[in-house]
Amino acid sequence: MESIKRKGISIDYGYLTNRKSIFSLIKSGFEIRNLCLKNNIDILHAFWGSTTGLISVIFAPCPVIVSFSGSDLIGTKNLSGTFTWGGIFNKLISNLISRMTAANITKTKEMKFILPRSAQ
Repeated sequence: MESIKRKGISIDYGYLTNRKSIFSLIKSGFEIRNLCLKNNIDILHAFWGSTTGLISVIFAPCPVIVSFSGSDLIGTKNLSGTFTWGGIFNKLISNLISRMTAANITKTKEMKFILPRSAQ
C-alpha cells in the first residue's frame, strides 16, 4: 500500500473485527458502504476471501478486488488431512465471490488455478 500512497493515491483502511457474528458482518457491511459513499471511494480492496470478500462484494457500491491468502481459497484440513467444515465453507464462498469481483489476486500459481476459469 505504501507504493500506492507514493503515487499520490489516498487510501482508507478498515477492518472486520468480528467475522463470526452475522450481525457484526451486516453492521460492517453498512459501514463499508457508508465509508465508500462518504469518501467517494473508487475501488475497494478486500484482503481475504470468504466472509470478508463476501461482505465487501455485497455492500460496496464500487468495484471490489479480493486478495486471496490461502486457506480462504484452498480450504483448511484437519490433522487427518480431511477438509474441515469451515474450510469447505471458505472454499465455496471464495469460489462464488471470485466471480463477482472486478479482479482477484492470488499469492501462488496453485491458487490461481483453483479459481474458476472465468475469475482468473
